[in-house]
Amino acid sequence: MRVCIGFVLVLAGLGIGQERAVVFDFQPMGVDTNTCEVASMLLRGRLTDIGTYRLVDPEPGTRAYTIDEAVAAAQPLGVEKAVTGSIARIGLKIIISYRVIELATGSVTLTDRATIGTLDELDMAVDRIAQAISEKQTFNQTGEVGKLTGVETRSKAAATAFYFNTGYAFPLMQQIPADPGLMLFTIDASVAYETPNLLALGNLGLRRGKHDYNEVYFDLLVHKLFSKLDITPYVGGGVGVHRLSVQVPGQSYWEEVEDDGLALVGSAGVILFRTQYFRVLTGVKATAVITEDFGTNVFASFGFGLSSPTLGPGGGVNAPAGCVYGALGAFFLTGVIVALTT
Repeated sequence: MRVCIGFVLVLAGLGIGQERAVVFDFQPMGVDTNTCEVASMLLRGRLTDIGTYRLVDPEPGTRAYTIDEAVAAAQPLGVEKAVTGSIARIGLKIIISYRVIELATGSVTLTDRATIGTLDELDMAVDRIAQAISEKQTFNQTGEVGKLTGVETRSKAAATAFYFNTGYAFPLMQQIPADPGLMLFTIDASVAYETPNLLALGNLGLRRGKHDYNEVYFDLLVHKLFSKLDITPYVGGGVGVHRLSVQVPGQSYWEEVEDDGLALVGSAGVILFRTQYFRVLTGVKATAVITEDFGTNVFASFGFGLSSPTLGPGGGVNAPAGCVYGALGAFFLTGVIVALTT
């Protein structure tokens, strides 16, 4: 038994039992030949590292851009699979198309494409293509935040974004001198910084209710992210500073009473479309505002919002500049609205 196991391990180490494959240089279409040669070299190396196939080098200078050319060039090499494709520049995009050919039948068993924004992202795209080929999956099926997606490279993990949210808050325990109502309208804007596993938010917002109740607040929140895909649950919390004001009846006229204090916040929810240009943030919060004059007031709230296009970890824009400027303008407009209405 030990001899059999050892023999199997030796065969695996020699690559016996693995399918043999050849990766031909990609066809250049609007890019230089060196780029295609580098991409093909990277793909060969990555497939070798993964180990699903035993790679055979093509003859130097082999041109195998079509299926027929690839089959003819691969047959003398004694391989079962051939990989061929192209790299094309279309406007601001670079599209890498690839296909896997079964030599025994001449049929294509896998074909797909990846879209990147710059050649700086070529190595990441090739890594994902190698993973897709090895696992016999589509390019999109290997996607997660922090890597390329099959739709746009620029929609990869965000480092910075702006969120715009609205919703309602419900007083659970309140000691405010006048009834603020059962349902308070809420609007806020957030500056977000995100890593693959954490989301930090700085929220500037406003709540409004009856009797000219206004609550201006700034919260700093940190959340744990539980997924790297398009549907990402999160949970977390933080602290904030809230200023409350309300109109109460005086001796001859209504007068404004206000106070401010520390807030403790717990929040949870879901980010939708996380790998895309724009994300949707939905969630619930529990907020306890501790003030000297109004005592402790507890609110439950729910809301939803949309993010701006994102800025990359190195500061690079992952979206058209006009979208970013528009998002910045909307963020500052929210601040102006908060200032003018309180």
